[in-house]
Amino acid sequence: APLPMAPTVVGGAQATPPVAPAVAYPAREVPNFFQSPFREWDDEDAAQHAYNLAQWRVKILQAKVKQAKLRKQLFGDAAKADVEQQQQQQQQA
Repeated sequence: APLPMAPTVVGGAQATPPVAPAVAYPAREVPNFFQSPFREWDDEDAAQHAYNLAQWRVKILQAKVKQAKLRKQLFGDAAKADVEQQQQQQQQA
């Protein structure tokens, strides 16, 4: 219990100063805004993010393969057209 303070005289009458409460309030934690409030979800969120990145990588690589096939077909068709054009020029000459 806190020690009582000496009474003070106010306007000719004795007044006791307010006494601090005997109940100790718990200290409040300062919130950390850089940390997730749901720590148990952090691992799941990280796994989901990694999975999404892996899926994007797969889609990008599939698109590159498709582009390579189309490029090969395009160059093949262009090469055939060049050969046919050269043959026609040789036949005309």
